[in-house]
Amino acid sequence: MKRAFVKASFSDGFTLLSEHYKESVSVVMGLWIPVGSRAELAGNYGVFHFLEHIVFKSPKVLNLVKKIEGLGGEVNAFTAHEHTCFYLTLLSEDIDLGFEFLSLLLKPLNISDTDFEKEKAVVQQEVRSQDDDIEDITHRYFFSNTFQGSSLEHPLSGSEADVSQLSKKILLAHHKKFYQNSNHVLSLVGAFNQKTIQSKITRYFAVKKLPLVSKSLIFKPKKSEYNKPIVTLADLGGLKEGCLGQQNYAKNIFLNIQFKPGFYPLSKKSQQLYLTLGFELPAVYSKQRLAGMIINSYLGNGMSSVLSNDIRENKGLVYFIHSQMVSFLDGGVLLIEASSEPKNMPEVIESIFKIIKNLNKSGLSVTDLANQKQLLKGQILLGAEDLDSRMHSVALNELIFEKSKSPEFFIKELQSVTQTDVLNYIHKYLDLSKISAVLVGPKAHLFKPFFASLKSKF
Repeated sequence: MKRAFVKASFSDGFTLLSEHYKESVSVVMGLWIPVGSRAELAGNYGVFHFLEHIVFKSPKVLNLVKKIEGLGGEVNAFTAHEHTCFYLTLLSEDIDLGFEFLSLLLKPLNISDTDFEKEKAVVQQEVRSQDDDIEDITHRYFFSNTFQGSSLEHPLSGSEADVSQLSKKILLAHHKKFYQNSNHVLSLVGAFNQKTIQSKITRYFAVKKLPLVSKSLIFKPKKSEYNKPIVTLADLGGLKEGCLGQQNYAKNIFLNIQFKPGFYPLSKKSQQLYLTLGFELPAVYSKQRLAGMIINSYLGNGMSSVLSNDIRENKGLVYFIHSQMVSFLDGGVLLIEASSEPKNMPEVIESIFKIIKNLNKSGLSVTDLANQKQLLKGQILLGAEDLDSRMHSVALNELIFEKSKSPEFFIKELQSVTQTDVLNYIHKYLDLSKISAVLVGPKAHLFKPFFASLKSKF
């Protein structure tokens, strides 16, 4: 599939990233706002997730969504730790509806008190429903313990109590400050007229075309800026400290990941025990991350991975086991997640420790390294065929690296990783003495002595 990439800068820091696919009949559009839960001050946890919901309550926005869906299109959104995204898929002939929808999100928010309270009830239901999902509980419990004291400690959607205290005034203040053209990225992938697309941006978003220049994003940190506040009370314009209680604004939020190794059990009624093990990761733009991707793929990328092959296929100890990288601008975590019957969990954990120990001893063989590079190459190229996946990749490359990375360029970077690079990564980051572990399920607290003895054994 032939691709043609164009980047354009506009006034107020607005950036358009467009990748044309000649053979497609559809287009995927994503508006990326470079702010998420890590920019929330105490007293307004969950506000950006709530904002993601509430903008759909505008009558004009809701009518456009109905019109887009009536033409077979799809509209969706999500809130992450470091950004918020609104995206839609529609036929290329309906692209103007997409521009109109995304531009409306940045208009002044006009929500009635009734609609505000209705949506607050919906968000509270969503938060409560998360407590029915043991996997979700395990993930949140891992973050609240492993990153306690940092801006990653709090759940993306806030707690039920957090949502309850959010006011319409707080919501409007955050929308006015952060839902502006400044620093936003519009990622556009699929079939469209490259010659007219930039004029549509100037019309719908009321911005002017500028020469292409590098820009500074809210979350683009230098090491010297890790202790610089992301958000302060003054950023919210018009709010006074007394509006939520002065103590709630006692500290600002920084880029300050604090990875805290340990064993954190949570006893809870369920059929199985749910395990999450975590190793600290380098920052998302670190060159060492490429070696981390290869190790993550080797450990838990699909049924052919070493974790699945050893613990699921050969030993039959689990139904579910995989690994994943969760990356941020100043760090992250490589997670190994599994669930099993309580009687199998000791062997599951010990088997994982043995695999990590062997990696520290021998690294990856020439054959294993080549196989993982080939696997990742295939996944990258296949992902580039999926417009939705490519829309996300194009935007994240801009938000993180401020430049486009084609699938071919990324593959070339991966091919340059050596056995020594991988071994150095393993020795630095896959340290069993610095592992964080969460176990959720029946009598999970009883595993504390076992976990302590296992760590000393390895």
